[in-house]
Amino acid sequence: MAHTGVPYNLLGRQPMEGVEDTVTLEEVDAGAMLAAMAQATADTDALTVDQELRLTMLELGLADPEV
Repeated sequence: MAHTGVPYNLLGRQPMEGVEDTVTLEEVDAGAMLAAMAQATADTDALTVDQELRLTMLELGLADPEV
């Protein structure tokens, strides 16, 4: 196996000559992590829009600054 041009031996396979490092391959499902990141991004975007609206309303004198 090679990554970015660097050869590696795979654990449990016949070692290649001249290759010192051995690695394992592991399948990972990153779907749940990506979904959580997408939700966090959407939440941040919503909060940013809300904050910008509140600031604009204050600047225009259309909102009570005490609220």
